[in-house]
Amino acid sequence: MNPAFLNDIDSRMRKDWTSFVEVWQQTKDQWRDGKCRQFEQEDLQPLPGVMSQTSAAIAEFRDFAARVSQELRDEESENDFFV
Repeated sequence: MNPAFLNDIDSRMRKDWTSFVEVWQQTKDQWRDGKCRQFEQEDLQPLPGVMSQTSAAIAEFRDFAARVSQELRDEESENDFFV
């Protein structure tokens, strides 16, 4: 796996979140009732925290994948040296 692929995933997720927030603001301008407030409180308010946790997990996994890839390359180089 190319660890840079995970950067693309994180970037797309952030871009899609930004687009969603824009659409939500437009929707919220038209939808002003108790259900709207309930949806916003129960479903939308937790999302920024979840997004941050997801980005952190992606970064951690990306770093792990990069270390594993490097170790495998190092091991392969060592094995080539002894052949």
